[in-house]
Amino acid sequence: MIQKPKIVWLVDVPDWAYYNRATAISAKLDDYEHFVLSVGGMSKDMFWQLMGNIKPNIIVVMHPSGFQTFNDLGQIVFIATGTRAMTFGKRNKAIVYYTNNEIEGSNLDNMVRDKLTESAGDIPIISVSQKPIKFGKNICVGEKPRKHKSIYEQILAGLEELPDDTYVFFAEHDVLYHESHFADAPSESTKRDQVNYNTNCYRCISNGFSRRELPSKALSQCSGLVGTMKSAIKEKHSLLIHSGREGIGGRIEPGAGRGCSWLDINTYESEMPNVDIRHDKNFSQLIKMEIQGETLPHWGDCSKLREKLSV
Repeated sequence: MIQKPKIVWLVDVPDWAYYNRATAISAKLDDYEHFVLSVGGMSKDMFWQLMGNIKPNIIVVMHPSGFQTFNDLGQIVFIATGTRAMTFGKRNKAIVYYTNNEIEGSNLDNMVRDKLTESAGDIPIISVSQKPIKFGKNICVGEKPRKHKSIYEQILAGLEELPDDTYVFFAEHDVLYHESHFADAPSESTKRDQVNYNTNCYRCISNGFSRRELPSKALSQCSGLVGTMKSAIKEKHSLLIHSGREGIGGRIEPGAGRGCSWLDINTYESEMPNVDIRHDKNFSQLIKMEIQGETLPHWGDCSKLREKLSV
């Protein structure tokens, strides 16, 4: 029996994000024997002892900045895989961005679109707006009332442009998305009738950052297969139309409140957080929020961010 070459995948904290990337790639490589190791808190001696026991042909480092301790890997092949490089897999992705145009032309509007374009990389963006905008592939649905049903209708207009087997992300006009939101979503392993929510999201309010309650289900952090999302949004829309807010249990998100009991709800946590900007034109109501800190990884100081966004 021919022994398969061995690959060791090194993951660092947050464990889930890098573990997901490693397993997504390793599932495609049948000709190798795979080992996924978390090296958080591991000493150099322990590391080399494990390497001696496994005797890998290739070591893949999933988070280069976290492995300064292991920078003398000798003759073993060293591959560094960063966030942007993780576009592995055959499943197509897309983003449906929706806006009521109320913050059109503001610093917040411009920064959200610029950041979304940067973070999306090669993922196509379909924008659904109430006034024509030059952003991605634009669908203008015309003026609509400021109601939940309008949000559903705009999302559905975007979903209708995509094949049912495409993996789609929802994006809102006042949320800053980090690229890891799209890289760390379990797009390859997601099945029909499954909806995924990224729980690593903070609200940026006047005096600091407040993490969304866990387990968090925010429409702006939702993703899944287009066919599944169509069915879920159509069901919530129908319940809302026929029974009002009571029909959806006061929750707009698929898998929250009433409706869509057939959904399999999954959560994941991206490497870096997304930021929901609170401002005077938010659609959702402002609730009491506990501040976790004045700074946030990648995004920096809250007051400086708000000053830049002019909110």
